Amino acid sequence: MFTGLIQSTGSITTVGSRGNYKLLTIKPDIPFENVELGESVAVDGCCLTVTKFDKNSIVVEASPESVKTTLIAKYSSGNIVNLERALLPTDRMGGHMVSGHVDCLGEINDIRKIGGSTELSIKYPEEFDSYLVPKGSVAINGISLTVNELEKNILKVNIIPHTRYATTVQNFKKGSFVNLEFDIIGKYIARMMTNKTKNNITIDKLINSGWNNTSWSNDD
Repeated sequence: MFTGLIQSTGSITTVGSRGNYKLLTIKPDIPFENVELGESVAVDGCCLTVTKFDKNSIVVEASPESVKTTLIAKYSSGNIVNLERALLPTDRMGGHMVSGHVDCLGEINDIRKIGGSTELSIKYPEEFDSYLVPKGSVAINGISLTVNELEKNILKVNIIPHTRYATTVQNFKKGSFVNLEFDIIGKYIARMMTNKTKNNITIDKLINSGWNNTSWSNDD
């Protein structure tokens, strides 16, 4: 589990393979401390497993499903990625609950400067409409962001200057693709509502049962 608060960016030094698995060697800009084999690291929001490491770099392994669903198929040596290590029980819960399981790719439709901030418009596949609400949460290349506005299969988010310069947002261009992970709580609710006839589940019943939205957001 992750929070969507990026801890460091890193550069991909090599892209290799093991059978039909991809191996990425990544050099974090801020070296990782106390790395363990088998630990999880979110690379541009995709949860991957550390299979090797030294004091300057880590090697992570990506399954065929991850390669098919995410940006991993497009990576090459020199690419810069966002990095976040798995959440510890003692960590502050900033951002929102991010699983590291990317749902799909989105395409940057527009980038606009608004004052000191940056507004991103991202086109996403229409079948994911039910997972998004205004002021809800979304992870874009692993970054926890708030959905400011929704149009037909286009979401808009605001990037504050700190997030822009601490992540790969500064390298985004119109037409670039990004990893999207929708709020896991929203996904469960959407599935329950889809099956509401069979299960007789309503929003009132969810509220009466004690459910409430426990997401946190990083940027407004």
